[in-house]
Amino acid sequence: MTQADLDALLNAVIPLAQQMLAKYGEFYPLGAAMNAAGEVGLVGCMPQSERPEMQEVIDLLLAELKAEAARHEIRASVLCFRGNAIPPGQSEKMDAICAHLEHESGDCLAAFLPYRKEISGEVTYGDLFGGRLKPQIFVNGAAG
Repeated sequence: MTQADLDALLNAVIPLAQQMLAKYGEFYPLGAAMNAAGEVGLVGCMPQSERPEMQEVIDLLLAELKAEAARHEIRASVLCFRGNAIPPGQSEKMDAICAHLEHESGDCLAAFLPYRKEISGEVTYGDLFGGRLKPQIFVNGAAG
């Protein structure tokens, strides 16, 4: 169940990030959560400025996801943002769609989808890879 929940969240945010990259060449951080019934929905936040810094949006989404977890409203979450990662077998960082996934069970994973913006404007993608993370959402008794 845990892996299926995390896959559903990843499948909710990665295509949206890809659409924004294709259309605008960038994207603002995204958050999504899965409720107890297994329904996935995007999580919103209200930055103070019209063009907020990426970290401001990440901090607001993180705070909202933590609050929802503490109220036991969600069983899994994802925070998706632009970052850098070194793909397996390579030595240089690449731009990447980064997704931090957490589940109330304690599973906490990072997924990275490396990409390159071509001169033509097209975005090409590498292979998805990941690893383990320290929980940030389901902490301090927030796990259900």
